[in-house]
Amino acid sequence: MAPSESICDEKKLLIETYAVRSRQFSDAVAQLGRRSAQTGHSFLEAIEESGKLRALCDSAYAQLHKHVADHGC
Repeated sequence: MAPSESICDEKKLLIETYAVRSRQFSDAVAQLGRRSAQTGHSFLEAIEESGKLRALCDSAYAQLHKHVADHGC
């Protein structure tokens, strides 16, 4: 994007949301590595939490992609 181009407010918000969700998912995956010695229910909960965060990240990506595709911004 050229410096003179402006970014629409919705696109900016969607980018910020995607960045936050990506970071949350990344942190959850990193936690899996640190908790890999755990077994059973505790580790399963960590996997499920990372899956929920992945879904939120995927949703944020889809919203951003749709906005850019629909609005050309």
